[in-house]
Amino acid sequence: MQEASVDEKLLDFSYKYPFSKEAKELIGSFNARFEDKYLAEGKIRLEEALNSGSIKFIRTNLGSVKKAYLFSYVYARMLASALNSRSLLSRYIGAEGERAVGAMLDNPEEIPVVASALKVGLNRSDGGFSLKFTEFLKYADGAGLSLIKQQLEGGIVYMGNEVAAKLLGGAVKAEVGKNLPIKMNMLPKEVISAAASVNLPLRRSILPVADSGRYAWVEKLLSAPIGDVRHRAVNLILAPYMVNVKGLGEEESVRAIMDYISRCKEIDPNTNVNESYIRYQCRYAKGKGMRPLSLEKAKELLGGQIDL
Repeated sequence: MQEASVDEKLLDFSYKYPFSKEAKELIGSFNARFEDKYLAEGKIRLEEALNSGSIKFIRTNLGSVKKAYLFSYVYARMLASALNSRSLLSRYIGAEGERAVGAMLDNPEEIPVVASALKVGLNRSDGGFSLKFTEFLKYADGAGLSLIKQQLEGGIVYMGNEVAAKLLGGAVKAEVGKNLPIKMNMLPKEVISAAASVNLPLRRSILPVADSGRYAWVEKLLSAPIGDVRHRAVNLILAPYMVNVKGLGEEESVRAIMDYISRCKEIDPNTNVNESYIRYQCRYAKGKGMRPLSLEKAKELLGGQIDL
């Protein structure tokens, strides 16, 4: 297919929402071969996702740029799979969700279109949107939303553009995560080779604050995933440490703990620790000015899982 014959509206929607059925069909219509330029674009996309925790949505009117963005998604998925890390893959998926939210808020008129593409039963209601609370709950956790803060009446949740977009961001994450990771034997050798040179996020060292020496052992915990007592480790150690010792903001604290829990899942995937729980604990610790457990009590809690 020649680029001149591509429907402009279809290309515009596809580059914004590359996980959609429309985007997949458009990608297939190009009959594209492996191209180094799109591999390079995919690497840039993945590195942005891993190092900033999000992919910034950028509006453009250039068809060639839209096509490059569209194909960068395809290659980023392959590269993320080739890294062979659940935590990095999870971070990439989350970043794709954030990009979609940015695209929807850039043009809120597309929110119901995206909802339809994702098969989410979002309806227009009095200048905003409504959704059955059961379906809201399905995606709220992945979107970092809490039902208790929403307008709820008769089993229906009412929301404005921002909440609707964020909620769909949770649905996007679920859609993007389908069929990931791609099996290594299905990846082109060029992708596997390129993945080895992806710039990965550096683990931030402890900040030079008053309690840095006293709680230096927490950094050792963060480098060693555990298979048990993760709920209590989050609320008694990690959340207070991130917000009150390292002084990080809520979003950065949540991402750091989510990354740790993702690595813990590689040891034992059975856990109910999720983003909503982590976010609540970070807010609670901040509000109460909590400090982490002492080293002695932490050793008792962890029960010898790690030598601190």
